[in-house]
Amino acid sequence: IENEVINNDEVEKKEILPEIKEFTQLPNFNDCENTKAKLKSFVNFVTPIVAYENKKILLDRQQLLKIMKKQTLDSSDSLWLKEKTTYYKIKSTKFNDLVLAELLKRIDIIPVEVVLAQAAIESNWGTSAFATKYNNLFGTRTSSKKNGIIPKKRAKSETYRVAAYRTVNESIRSYLRNINTHKAYAEFRNNRAKLRMHNKPLDGLLLADYL
Repeated sequence: IENEVINNDEVEKKEILPEIKEFTQLPNFNDCENTKAKLKSFVNFVTPIVAYENKKILLDRQQLLKIMKKQTLDSSDSLWLKEKTTYYKIKSTKFNDLVLAELLKRIDIIPVEVVLAQAAIESNWGTSAFATKYNNLFGTRTSSKKNGIIPKKRAKSETYRVAAYRTVNESIRSYLRNINTHKAYAEFRNNRAKLRMHNKPLDGLLLADYL
């Protein structure tokens, strides 16, 4: 794992990425002149946001790999690890090899084509009510009673809500975190880690089989 190589074209060399605009709503893709233009417009809008969020993840991954090579951790390392284990939902106060290995498995990108495909399917190419009204591109659910919308077709026995996001970017960040933390996607993460271990590219078609 420590010998893993991240390709130079995967992440910018700068340690700090420039800020990207937070979009408070989607464009009206139905205004496009035809279906082909609509699909192209959707892809062109979503792709840069996904690429940016993936680059942020890769920078964190590089930082973790550096930490894993150290013999001892300083206070800034410990603080960073505490922040990341919390964000990636790892319940541990110790940063032993097992915890760091699991964190490395979670701090990684989702291929852009996979994100685009799921966003397109779940949001009907950015035109569904949840997408246009609440910036939810993936039909993401929430158990929160404060943040969310009750779907009209929800069964009486169900209690979930559909999440509402302040920005489109937030919806994409939430999706990436969900794939990288939820137990339902453990097989996806395990197979992605195998590709990394052998320094192979993250094949979106291959990994999509595990979602």
